[in-house]
Amino acid sequence: MIGSTISHYKILEKLGEGGMGVVYKAEDTKLGRIVALKFLPNHLTSNEEENSRFLQEAKAAATLNHPNICSIYYLEEIGDQRFIVMEFVDGKTLRKKVPIQKTEEVIQYAIQICEALQEAHGKEIVHRDIKSDNIMVNSKNQIKVMDFGLAKLKGSLNLTRTSSTVGTLAYMAPEQIQDGDADQQSDIFSFGVVLFEMLSGKLPFRGEHEAAIMYSILNEEPIPLSSLRSNISEDIQAVVLRCLQKDKQKRYQSMAEIVADLRNLQKGIAPAVPSVTKNRSMVFPIIAAVVLIAIIAGAYFYFSSKSFGVKELSNTVSSTADVSLHKSIAILPFENLSDDKENEYFSDGITEDIITQLSKIADLKVISRTSVMQYKHTEKNMRQIGKELGVGTVLEGSVRRSGNQLRISAELIDANTDEHLWANTFDREMKDVFAVQDDITGHIVSALTITLNGTERQAMSSSRTANPAAHDLYLQGLFQFNQFTGESLNRALEYFQKALQEDPRYAEPYAGIASTYEALADFYLPPHETYPRAKIAAQKALEIDSTNGEAHAAMGIVLAEYDWNLSAGEKELHRAIALSPNSVDVDIFCSQCAGITGDFDSAFAIVDRAIALDPLSPVASWSKEWYLYWGRKYDAVIAQHKRTAELDSNFLYWDDILGAAYREKGMLKESLSDYLRAQKYSPDRPLFGLAITYARMGNISEAKKILKELEDASKRRYISADQIAMIYANIGENDKAFEYLEQAYQAHAAGMAGLKIYPEYDIIRSDPRFSILLKKVGLAR
Repeated sequence: MIGSTISHYKILEKLGEGGMGVVYKAEDTKLGRIVALKFLPNHLTSNEEENSRFLQEAKAAATLNHPNICSIYYLEEIGDQRFIVMEFVDGKTLRKKVPIQKTEEVIQYAIQICEALQEAHGKEIVHRDIKSDNIMVNSKNQIKVMDFGLAKLKGSLNLTRTSSTVGTLAYMAPEQIQDGDADQQSDIFSFGVVLFEMLSGKLPFRGEHEAAIMYSILNEEPIPLSSLRSNISEDIQAVVLRCLQKDKQKRYQSMAEIVADLRNLQKGIAPAVPSVTKNRSMVFPIIAAVVLIAIIAGAYFYFSSKSFGVKELSNTVSSTADVSLHKSIAILPFENLSDDKENEYFSDGITEDIITQLSKIADLKVISRTSVMQYKHTEKNMRQIGKELGVGTVLEGSVRRSGNQLRISAELIDANTDEHLWANTFDREMKDVFAVQDDITGHIVSALTITLNGTERQAMSSSRTANPAAHDLYLQGLFQFNQFTGESLNRALEYFQKALQEDPRYAEPYAGIASTYEALADFYLPPHETYPRAKIAAQKALEIDSTNGEAHAAMGIVLAEYDWNLSAGEKELHRAIALSPNSVDVDIFCSQCAGITGDFDSAFAIVDRAIALDPLSPVASWSKEWYLYWGRKYDAVIAQHKRTAELDSNFLYWDDILGAAYREKGMLKESLSDYLRAQKYSPDRPLFGLAITYARMGNISEAKKILKELEDASKRRYISADQIAMIYANIGENDKAFEYLEQAYQAHAAGMAGLKIYPEYDIIRSDPRFSILLKKVGLAR
């Protein structure tokens, strides 16, 4: 279109393009002035809703006449083209100017933005998309608020955007994210984000993906401005924090209030801001569950054997192992009989709910989800299954779901005799699903003659919701979480967050959020993006339900691994064992504690119990390989690895530990072969262990090639610095090794907890700098 003339407007150049319009600079040949023309994109001209939104923008903005609002001149229609003729602003967006060094200039801009929005709000217009990209600073250093394309007029059509929430996510108020609604207080929240950005150059709520940003806005406090800018006053911080209150009733109630406080700041007068916004503490109730996959992701931590008492932990765990075969059960995957096979998540969720409830009983051995899922759609009889899993009873069942109606059937079977101990069919509504599950677990407890204590009864009845929609969304999130890919974990976060929108006091979605962030830690995202969020989740959990053992264990992981607060971690872990005596996750967590401290006898005792509870899990078997490896029992690693590989030959990490054991044993050709096979299976995963093997073989050039790949990749995404440090140590560049170890220490990389026991560091242990680092992490006294 450049150079063409439409009506009496000569197109000069393209200024920009967004989801709701293409903007050109043009000359109005009649009036001899420069204007901006905004066209609806061609591919949307046939869309009635987008046309309506375009007209709504024109109608909204045309009613506004203010020096800080971009003026609308005309609405033109030539043929099938519609465009708005508006004021041409010669300048740059506010985003290109942040951070702004002078606080006085920030306040000056902020007042102009507020006054522009005050004008709009006075005409009952809500902008709904305030962000630094929609605010211009012209050549006279004057603010112009642009793009009322998402504006909402009182009495106008409630237009929506298909498959998206109106507004730009990082600037959106909590209520916009939760239900898409927006009012003047929503604009105030978005303005607070812009003010924060002007002062710091950063956004107050951040994340690596949309779900993480949403979670941050809804649950987390903004990043302290003082940590980003040292010379900032408490008074302006107080203004920002009041704008960013999650409860909109606690925010400023009008732009006029903000202008008054900003003008007072210009005069050196402290704003009349409630003290709660000046020193806000974060106490968010959340439930969290320890996830085994966080360990797979490289999340290792430690407890000092003197301060932690690992021997006592081993005794506590093993005391629950001696249950009779009669008091043992496997809950087989409930069969989905629904016409809609998309309901698979629901039948799996019923299975997992029952396993979780029964796992809180100390006098009952309950096989973990990983192992029982191996029998989905199995044709094996109950005797075979009982023998393979080492249990005396098996529960099988089915679920048929049609709209709001449920039919759940369940049978409790003696695995030795095939005798039916109990059976029932429940025809209920969705809202009764928990009552059905409680009935099933109650009959199991009765049939196996188990007596519950008070703590067990309380734990089994906690963490529930009365909202069927919230429960359904939670189960969908759980289903996505169990797929464990980067994409599915992000989807899981979205489902858990939606469940909380339905019921903010529902504990289990918080558990899912915490579990997901721990799964993302050190593998998909850096520790500072994940562990603090998991900690918030654990805090929420323990406020809602203090009897949730896995929540205590989740808190223990963060305290010990990320905060390095050992005494607090010890307390949480002891509580976790007492509350979740059947949890494989907690067992693995405890065994790892023992292994990190070098107490391998205790580690083996605990992990063997975990293997008994989850006999078909490659992860439990693989965990034992690590303790053997740390203990320098390389032949035993190789033997144990055969069992792991039999359980799942495609297990993500299955060749890494074997390759490492061969290498430390001196079998370098075998080590190289296993690492290369692992690299073929997962080519995108950098294998630092392969580089170390190359170094031990004297092939330094290949080791450095992998090293460069890792260093280059670390500029684009998070890679734990301790992996790079290991390579440098093994090619003899000790200074670089310690440089990267310091980076890993500063980042609280989970692998730092293994400094004391990892064989890869043996080559630099005599260096005085290594002893200093051990003390800094707390691994030496």
